[in-house]
Amino acid sequence: MNHPYVYALAEGKGPSQGSLYKEVALASVGLLEPRTGIEPEIEEFVFPYVVLMSQECDLQQDRAARAGGVDDQDKWLINYLVCPAYPAEMLREGTHLEQLGRKAMRITSTPWRNIKQNQNQRYHFLAPCTDLQVPELAIDFKHFASISRDLFCRQYHTRHHYLASLREVYREQLSQRFAAFLSRIGLPVDHHRFAGELSHAAEM
Repeated sequence: MNHPYVYALAEGKGPSQGSLYKEVALASVGLLEPRTGIEPEIEEFVFPYVVLMSQECDLQQDRAARAGGVDDQDKWLINYLVCPAYPAEMLREGTHLEQLGRKAMRITSTPWRNIKQNQNQRYHFLAPCTDLQVPELAIDFKHFASISRDLFCRQYHTRHHYLASLREVYREQLSQRFAAFLSRIGLPVDHHRFAGELSHAAEM
């Protein structure tokens, strides 16, 4: 199924918020025991798809400041924020992290339906667009990374890696849901459970 109203091709500008790229390598620093004197091991994993999450206003200010010269570098970005976007069926089957040596649980029908309707706050489902080589994708908001701005622009903002960009309203929805997930507050007891305990105690 095609959803061309969700995506557009960015013309004549640099990377933009909500842009999709394929085959992007993200670095991971291996965990070692402290005070061993051994340098940390840095590994790179090539993710099939990533979405650029940095705010559009910051990306625009970065481009404008660089175009204006080197006198004022205050608005220059160092890194871009990205989220891996997993092929949807791989995420559902729990095989999307195999290259990292991890096995996730399979997502059953009802939770998966909620994910596809963007009713699960942890995940964001992206519709496919075969004309632009975009398959069904799902973002897990617990997984994000930064990548050098200069490296990204030089190596990945190319015709080979760039696929498409979310149209403004869809990128804003993605940004809002991502921010809401990161800013959520973990309660020691959920309100509805606490209220249920009070009701039970009152009946005794």
